[in-house]
Amino acid sequence: MKMKIVSFCIILLFIISLHGSLAYGKKTITTSEKTTATEVILNQTDKIAVIIDADLYSQVTCKFNRYLEEVESRFPVTLTLYKFDNTQGYNMQSCESKTPEDIRNFLQQEYNTNGIKGALLVGQIPFATWEQEVGENIGVSTIFYEDMDGSFEDKDMDGHYDYHNFGSNEGPEIWICWMRPPSFAQAFYLNKFLDKTHAYYTGSFISNKKAFVACHEDYDNNFYGPIGVVPPLEDIYGSNNVDKDGEGADITVDSEIWNQLENVGYDIYDTWQHASSTYQTWDSGGFTSSSVMTLAGGSLMTFLYGCHSADFWEAPGTTPFNVNIAVSYVFGSSISQAATGTSWSYGTEYKYLIYEAMRDNDSYLGEAWFNMELYVETATFVEQRYPDRDPHTECAGNNLIGNPFLYVNYTADDNADNDRIQDRYDDYFYSEWSDPLIVTMPKNREINTPFLNFLQNHPGLFPILQLLFQRLGLQ
Repeated sequence: MKMKIVSFCIILLFIISLHGSLAYGKKTITTSEKTTATEVILNQTDKIAVIIDADLYSQVTCKFNRYLEEVESRFPVTLTLYKFDNTQGYNMQSCESKTPEDIRNFLQQEYNTNGIKGALLVGQIPFATWEQEVGENIGVSTIFYEDMDGSFEDKDMDGHYDYHNFGSNEGPEIWICWMRPPSFAQAFYLNKFLDKTHAYYTGSFISNKKAFVACHEDYDNNFYGPIGVVPPLEDIYGSNNVDKDGEGADITVDSEIWNQLENVGYDIYDTWQHASSTYQTWDSGGFTSSSVMTLAGGSLMTFLYGCHSADFWEAPGTTPFNVNIAVSYVFGSSISQAATGTSWSYGTEYKYLIYEAMRDNDSYLGEAWFNMELYVETATFVEQRYPDRDPHTECAGNNLIGNPFLYVNYTADDNADNDRIQDRYDDYFYSEWSDPLIVTMPKNREINTPFLNFLQNHPGLFPILQLLFQRLGLQ
């Protein structure tokens, strides 16, 4: 008799769950809305907040919507879009300001309420700056958006945070990725970038399942050793599929590395060299960010070591000549969809932790990046790495730029699950999406000169030419 009662209660609860209300994020699904197996799957995935500049979104709507769909059909994530209005703040929150503090508060709310695992910040989203106690380095503070239970202070009141109070969990709670194209033509570059992600996800572009590690002679102990990157990369790709440059007596030469990148097209390109916000230095020669913008080939994921290599505060991309070096890999002509680096005069030392997460857990890039941040952005790590420094005044300053939804050894046919996201956007997005506005400009006369034809046929010489041709109606 007891078993029958228990069985009846289980059946009754199941029926109620089908006809009652289910909480999804902030929206309640009532009996008038569909409840399918898709929602159950979505609730089991990583919830990711996607914050995009509203004006930029209006210029990339079609391709960005496609990107969101393709990500959700291939990765264990649920994306929720928030449009950031430069005038009114978050349009669904009726927030009047647009400060980093407002964005942090919003992310804390999403973390505490909906349990987000990460956030993708698209466009020129405001950021906080941090001032290191040692070296007086100042740069972008990504940890400001990652540490949800800590707090930050500006002790000397100079406009830069300089003191980090760790929460009960001393590390970050979420990961952050910056999809931040050069600001002087951000819609143009983001649309081009979204074409790259589409080609990759659908299999029309396939990277070679190989890795390339290049070390300046000052850092050639990082092929192997305590923070060596070659062993986990060999585990992923095999020893014959990890190319190396600069090992032992060998030195790195800019033209050789450039040719290697153009001719092969890697999954991962891991570099250890000196850098500035717009330049990479090799033993012989170097790369400027403006030249990297024209690079063909390259790598799907580029992991930089050098100082200021992902410092988009110092190199904001307001002109073609001050684009950040990490940004140039992602938003230039190369196959790269993600790049990493630092905000100040440090290097990203513990990249091997990213590769280990990809190797051991089949983690996507954002998830693997979090594996490294969880280690280096803690008081415990600072006390071990720099025992003479105050952990409250020391941050690693690492930045992830581009597309966080990438796998190693990805095969398009094996990962697509297009049925998973059917009707996803009609039901759950907080704000309405509009169709893209298409504007055409008539040409009054034909322009035909040998020089102009040459430039049109070779737009890769500098991507800004493509923007110019589009504006003139020549493409």
